[in-house]
Amino acid sequence: MFEEPSNLLKQELREPRVYNSILGAIAGGASRSNEIATKIGLESAALNHYLAGLEELRIIVRERPVGQKSNRKTIYRITDGSFRFWYRFVLPHMSAVMTGLGSQVFPQFVAPFINNHMGQGFEAIFYNYFDRWQMEGSLPGLAGNRGRWWGNNPALKQEEEIDLVGFGADITYFGEAKWRNEPMKADVIADLERKSQLVPAKHRHYLLLSKSGYAKSAHGYAENRPEIHLMHFE
Repeated sequence: MFEEPSNLLKQELREPRVYNSILGAIAGGASRSNEIATKIGLESAALNHYLAGLEELRIIVRERPVGQKSNRKTIYRITDGSFRFWYRFVLPHMSAVMTGLGSQVFPQFVAPFINNHMGQGFEAIFYNYFDRWQMEGSLPGLAGNRGRWWGNNPALKQEEEIDLVGFGADITYFGEAKWRNEPMKADVIADLERKSQLVPAKHRHYLLLSKSGYAKSAHGYAENRPEIHLMHFE
């Protein structure tokens, strides 16, 4: 398992060193093509060839905000769970791991960040839940298109992200998934409502999925508000 990501690149792709650099850059926070190219010192035109190879192997995915067709906001994410972990935690500490210091590396450089790392995987689980809820008819309306959304908040002059936005005929769903070791509080729901105002919608419904359940404040906030759905991670 330790050698699997590196071995796969060697077997499937030429110039594995370049692909290693690209995946390392994405794992390190570079998500747009110009950011990746700058970080690894490669021309943007040449980078597209390598990105296409990683997409074909389904190691990375190219994303745009759901509901938008412009390529200006295109980002790249590592979708394969083993690759995400390996390039975020193993590669940066390879020399220490290779000398047998893995047990010391984990509590200092992995464990404190594991909840944040699990966030992307939990989003994928959230999508699976959402699709199942739609198939079961447990939601008030059908969303024909769903995905992640991000965009600029002109009032705060910052970029905002929403884990899941689903567009239906009359209803738009806004979802937030939290992988935390504490119950979700009301402020998370309120923040989702605030961010949802950046997306035009007729009727808004809010879907929350929490790893550790919900605090009393969240239940109180959602009480008598049928448009807020507190979903449980089973």
